[in-house]
Amino acid sequence: MHSIDTVSVSDPIWPIFLQAGLGLIATLFATLVGVKTAFKKDREAQQKETEKRVLQHLIAIKNESSINQSVASNNFELIIKLQQEENGADSYALELFSTQAWNKAMNNQVSALIDPELHGELQEIYSQIESVNELTHRLRTEPLHSTIGEENDETPISRENWTIEVSFFNTDSQEVETSGLGDLIKNRCEDIKSAIDRISEPLSEEIADLEQNKQCVIEENRESKHTIWEKRNTN
Repeated sequence: MHSIDTVSVSDPIWPIFLQAGLGLIATLFATLVGVKTAFKKDREAQQKETEKRVLQHLIAIKNESSINQSVASNNFELIIKLQQEENGADSYALELFSTQAWNKAMNNQVSALIDPELHGELQEIYSQIESVNELTHRLRTEPLHSTIGEENDETPISRENWTIEVSFFNTDSQEVETSGLGDLIKNRCEDIKSAIDRISEPLSEEIADLEQNKQCVIEENRESKHTIWEKRNTN
Protein backbone atom coordinates (compact mmCIF):
# COMPACT_ATOMS: atom_id res chain seq x y z
CA MET A 1 0.00 0.00 0.00
CA HIS A 2 1.09 3.54 -0.78
CA SER A 3 1.38 5.85 2.15
CA ILE A 4 -0.10 9.33 1.80
CA ASP A 5 1.89 12.18 3.30
CA THR A 6 -0.29 14.51 5.30
CA VAL A 7 0.41 17.80 6.94
CA SER A 8 0.06 17.57 10.62
CA VAL A 9 -2.41 20.02 12.06
CA SER A 10 0.20 20.74 14.64
CA ASP A 11 2.63 22.07 11.95
CA PRO A 12 2.75 25.93 11.88
CA ILE A 13 1.17 27.48 8.74
CA TRP A 14 2.50 31.02 9.19
CA PRO A 15 5.55 30.35 6.95
CA ILE A 16 3.15 29.63 4.10
CA PHE A 17 1.28 32.91 4.64
CA LEU A 18 4.58 34.76 5.05
CA GLN A 19 5.89 33.39 1.78
CA ALA A 20 2.66 34.30 0.00
CA GLY A 21 2.74 37.79 1.50
CA LEU A 22 6.33 38.34 0.48
CA GLY A 23 5.53 37.16 -3.02
CA LEU A 24 2.63 39.61 -3.23
CA ILE A 25 4.79 42.47 -1.97
CA ALA A 26 7.52 41.60 -4.49
CA THR A 27 4.95 41.55 -7.29
CA LEU A 28 3.50 44.92 -6.25
CA PHE A 29 6.97 46.41 -5.95
CA ALA A 30 7.96 45.16 -9.39
CA THR A 31 4.72 46.57 -10.81
CA LEU A 32 5.31 49.96 -9.20
CA VAL A 33 8.91 50.05 -10.46
CA GLY A 34 7.70 49.16 -13.95
CA VAL A 35 5.02 51.85 -13.91
CA LYS A 36 7.49 54.44 -12.59
CA THR A 37 10.04 53.51 -15.26
CA ALA A 38 7.37 53.74 -17.96
CA PHE A 39 6.27 57.18 -16.73
CA LYS A 40 9.88 58.35 -16.61
CA LYS A 41 10.53 57.19 -20.17
CA ASP A 42 7.31 58.85 -21.31
CA ARG A 43 8.32 62.15 -19.66
CA GLU A 44 11.78 61.96 -21.17
CA ALA A 45 10.30 61.30 -24.62
CA GLN A 46 7.93 64.27 -24.22
CA GLN A 47 10.80 66.47 -23.04
CA LYS A 48 12.92 65.49 -26.05
CA GLU A 49 10.04 66.17 -28.42
CA THR A 50 9.38 69.55 -26.78
CA GLU A 51 13.03 70.59 -27.02
CA LYS A 52 13.10 69.50 -30.67
CA ARG A 53 9.98 71.59 -31.38
CA VAL A 54 11.40 74.65 -29.59
CA LEU A 55 14.69 74.29 -31.48
CA GLN A 56 12.85 74.25 -34.82
CA HIS A 57 10.86 77.37 -33.90
CA LEU A 58 13.94 79.28 -32.70
CA ILE A 59 15.86 78.45 -35.88
CA ALA A 60 12.88 79.71 -37.90
CA ILE A 61 12.78 82.92 -35.82
CA LYS A 62 16.52 83.41 -36.33
CA ASN A 63 16.11 83.05 -40.11
CA GLU A 64 13.12 85.41 -40.02
CA SER A 65 15.15 87.93 -37.99
CA SER A 66 17.82 87.90 -40.69
CA ILE A 67 15.14 88.61 -43.31
CA ASN A 68 13.61 91.38 -41.19
CA GLN A 69 17.00 92.95 -40.66
CA SER A 70 17.37 93.23 -44.43
CA VAL A 71 13.84 94.65 -44.72
CA ALA A 72 14.65 97.29 -42.07
CA SER A 73 17.88 98.28 -43.83
CA ASN A 74 16.26 98.38 -47.28
CA ASN A 75 13.29 100.46 -46.11
CA PHE A 76 15.53 102.87 -44.20
CA GLU A 77 17.81 103.41 -47.18
CA LEU A 78 14.88 103.66 -49.62
CA ILE A 79 13.11 106.37 -47.63
CA ILE A 80 16.32 108.40 -47.37
CA LYS A 81 16.81 108.03 -51.12
CA LEU A 82 13.22 109.00 -51.93
CA GLN A 83 13.41 112.01 -49.65
CA GLN A 84 16.44 113.43 -51.39
CA GLU A 85 15.41 116.48 -53.37
CA GLU A 86 17.01 115.38 -56.65
CA ASN A 87 14.93 112.18 -56.71
CA GLY A 88 11.64 114.05 -56.74
CA ALA A 89 9.89 111.35 -54.72
CA ASP A 90 6.12 111.22 -54.90
CA SER A 91 5.47 107.75 -53.50
CA TYR A 92 6.86 105.05 -51.22
CA ALA A 93 7.08 101.33 -52.05
CA LEU A 94 8.20 99.70 -48.81
CA GLU A 95 8.51 96.03 -47.85
CA LEU A 96 6.49 94.53 -45.02
CA PHE A 97 8.25 92.70 -42.20
CA SER A 98 7.69 88.98 -41.77
CA THR A 99 6.00 87.65 -38.61
CA GLN A 100 5.11 84.11 -39.71
CA ALA A 101 7.79 82.25 -37.71
CA TRP A 102 7.06 84.27 -34.57
CA ASN A 103 3.29 83.75 -34.82
CA LYS A 104 3.72 79.98 -35.26
CA ALA A 105 6.04 79.84 -32.23
CA MET A 106 3.54 81.73 -30.07
CA ASN A 107 0.67 79.51 -31.23
CA ASN A 108 2.72 76.53 -30.02
CA GLN A 109 3.36 78.20 -26.65
CA VAL A 110 7.12 78.39 -27.09
CA SER A 111 7.26 81.49 -24.89
CA ALA A 112 7.16 79.38 -21.72
CA LEU A 113 10.02 77.17 -22.90
CA ILE A 114 12.78 79.68 -23.73
CA ASP A 115 14.83 82.12 -21.70
CA PRO A 116 12.40 84.75 -20.28
CA GLU A 117 14.72 87.66 -21.06
CA LEU A 118 15.17 86.53 -24.67
CA HIS A 119 11.42 86.06 -25.04
CA GLY A 120 10.80 89.57 -23.69
CA GLU A 121 13.22 91.10 -26.18
CA LEU A 122 11.75 89.14 -29.10
CA GLN A 123 8.25 90.14 -28.04
CA GLU A 124 9.26 93.82 -28.01
CA ILE A 125 10.87 93.55 -31.46
CA TYR A 126 7.83 91.88 -33.01
CA SER A 127 5.56 94.44 -31.37
CA GLN A 128 7.58 97.16 -33.14
CA ILE A 129 7.46 95.17 -36.38
CA GLU A 130 3.68 94.84 -36.28
CA SER A 131 3.39 98.57 -35.59
CA VAL A 132 5.61 99.45 -38.57
CA ASN A 133 3.67 97.05 -40.81
CA GLU A 134 0.47 98.90 -39.89
CA LEU A 135 2.14 102.24 -40.64
CA THR A 136 3.39 100.90 -43.98
CA HIS A 137 -0.12 99.76 -44.91
CA ARG A 138 -1.34 103.24 -44.04
CA LEU A 139 1.41 104.85 -46.08
CA ARG A 140 0.33 102.79 -49.08
CA THR A 141 -3.35 103.71 -48.82
CA GLU A 142 -3.44 107.33 -47.64
CA PRO A 143 -2.63 110.28 -49.92
CA LEU A 144 0.77 111.86 -49.58
CA HIS A 145 1.16 115.33 -48.16
CA SER A 146 -0.37 117.93 -50.45
CA THR A 147 2.83 119.96 -50.40
CA ILE A 148 5.27 117.08 -50.68
CA GLY A 149 8.85 118.22 -50.94
CA GLU A 150 8.07 121.82 -50.04
CA GLU A 151 9.37 123.40 -46.89
CA ASN A 152 7.02 123.82 -43.97
CA ASP A 153 7.56 127.23 -42.35
CA GLU A 154 4.70 126.98 -39.88
CA THR A 155 7.07 125.82 -37.13
CA PRO A 156 10.24 127.48 -35.81
CA ILE A 157 12.28 124.65 -37.34
CA SER A 158 11.90 124.51 -41.11
CA ARG A 159 11.41 121.01 -42.45
CA GLU A 160 10.23 119.44 -45.66
CA ASN A 161 6.85 117.77 -45.93
CA TRP A 162 7.12 114.29 -47.34
CA THR A 163 4.05 112.46 -46.13
CA ILE A 164 1.01 113.08 -43.98
CA GLU A 165 1.80 113.83 -40.36
CA VAL A 166 0.79 111.38 -37.66
CA SER A 167 0.76 111.47 -33.88
CA PHE A 168 2.60 108.80 -31.93
CA PHE A 169 3.73 108.11 -28.39
CA ASN A 170 7.46 108.50 -27.94
CA THR A 171 8.60 105.98 -25.31
CA ASP A 172 11.87 107.88 -24.77
CA SER A 173 10.29 111.26 -24.01
CA GLN A 174 7.06 109.70 -22.68
CA GLU A 175 5.11 112.24 -24.71
CA VAL A 176 2.79 112.29 -27.71
CA GLU A 177 4.65 113.73 -30.69
CA THR A 178 3.99 114.29 -34.39
CA SER A 179 6.07 113.20 -37.36
CA GLY A 180 5.82 112.66 -41.07
CA LEU A 181 4.65 109.08 -41.64
CA GLY A 182 7.63 108.30 -43.87
CA ASP A 183 10.07 109.68 -41.29
CA LEU A 184 8.40 107.73 -38.50
CA ILE A 185 8.71 104.47 -40.43
CA LYS A 186 12.32 105.26 -41.30
CA ASN A 187 13.27 105.84 -37.66
CA ARG A 188 11.46 102.75 -36.44
CA CYS A 189 13.14 100.62 -39.10
CA GLU A 190 16.46 101.79 -37.72
CA ASP A 191 15.33 100.87 -34.18
CA ILE A 192 14.24 97.40 -35.33
CA LYS A 193 17.57 96.77 -37.07
CA SER A 194 19.48 97.73 -33.92
CA ALA A 195 17.23 95.57 -31.73
CA ILE A 196 17.75 92.53 -33.98
CA ASP A 197 21.50 93.11 -33.77
CA ARG A 198 21.26 93.03 -29.97
CA ILE A 199 19.33 89.75 -29.74
CA SER A 200 21.37 87.96 -32.41
CA GLU A 201 23.94 86.56 -29.96
CA PRO A 202 21.51 85.49 -27.18
CA LEU A 203 19.27 83.84 -29.78
CA SER A 204 22.23 81.94 -31.26
CA GLU A 205 23.31 80.84 -27.77
CA GLU A 206 19.82 79.53 -26.98
CA ILE A 207 19.82 77.55 -30.22
CA ALA A 208 23.33 76.22 -29.53
CA ASP A 209 22.28 74.99 -26.06
CA LEU A 210 19.30 73.13 -27.48
CA GLU A 211 21.41 71.63 -30.26
CA GLN A 212 23.97 70.47 -27.70
CA ASN A 213 21.23 68.80 -25.63
CA LYS A 214 19.93 67.12 -28.77
CA GLN A 215 23.42 65.84 -29.63
CA CYS A 216 23.87 64.48 -26.10
CA VAL A 217 20.61 62.55 -26.44
CA ILE A 218 21.76 61.11 -29.78
CA GLU A 219 25.07 60.03 -28.22
CA GLU A 220 23.27 58.46 -25.24
CA ASN A 221 20.94 56.51 -27.55
CA ARG A 222 23.88 55.38 -29.66
CA GLU A 223 25.80 54.24 -26.56
CA SER A 224 22.74 52.46 -25.23
CA LYS A 225 22.27 50.54 -28.50
CA HIS A 226 25.99 49.70 -28.57
CA THR A 227 25.82 48.33 -25.00
CA ILE A 228 22.81 46.15 -25.85
CA TRP A 229 24.62 44.82 -28.91
CA GLU A 230 27.68 43.96 -26.79
CA LYS A 231 25.53 42.09 -24.26
CA ARG A 232 23.84 40.09 -26.99
CA ASN A 233 27.23 39.24 -28.52
CA THR A 234 28.58 38.13 -25.14
CA ASN A 235 25.59 35.89 -24.49
